[in-house]
Amino acid sequence: TFLGDPPLQILGNRYESVSVLPGLVPFTFTFLFIYLAITRNKKVWTILSGIFSGALLYLYPTSAMYVWISLGLMMLGFIFVKNYKIAKKIFWIILMAITVSFFHWFNFLSLKALPWIDDVFLIMGGEYGYTPRLEGHIFEYILYILFAILIWKFAKRRGDVKNAIFLISFVIAPIFLLNIHVISGFSPYGHAWYVHQFYHGFALAFFVFFYWVYQAVRKNNIKAGRILLILG
Repeated sequence: TFLGDPPLQILGNRYESVSVLPGLVPFTFTFLFIYLAITRNKKVWTILSGIFSGALLYLYPTSAMYVWISLGLMMLGFIFVKNYKIAKKIFWIILMAITVSFFHWFNFLSLKALPWIDDVFLIMGGEYGYTPRLEGHIFEYILYILFAILIWKFAKRRGDVKNAIFLISFVIAPIFLLNIHVISGFSPYGHAWYVHQFYHGFALAFFVFFYWVYQAVRKNNIKAGRILLILG
């Protein structure tokens, strides 16, 4: 499904488990370090975020693409709310990630120069073209956007804009990833992200969102809590 395959289904599949699990730990730590970088003042979290974001490209390129697109959206989000200090941190994270992944890009360009690489890319499930991925995905995109709006509105009531931008970036990044070929002209297997990456961002966003709902209910704001549960 477009909400991502359940983790137990992935762990129960020998191929997917073996192919995903080695990169799962650094992928998870990347989320954590990015969160700490935008919520703490220590430079070490920014450095670790950059290192792990770049290292992901060697482990699982689609994981790195998901994180990098999310970081770009995050930076734009903080620029939008005029929090230039955090936007600058994210810029440095992206710059460090590009630096760390230098050798991957060197190999990528070397392979791209081979005359038969297009055939190999297509055999491996890659896609070429510039047509937006709309058919069968419109409802999916609408759900992502509605959930992002819901997170934003509720977070603003809590005065928690940082967490809102952090979560929303991972929620709407799939829209850009699934259509990255519109700009680049090519894309890895378009459905790989559903199995390996998207459910991480969705799970994180759902967990935090429903924790906020739980807090609203505990504070006797029963009406607001019911509305949020229905919308969620």
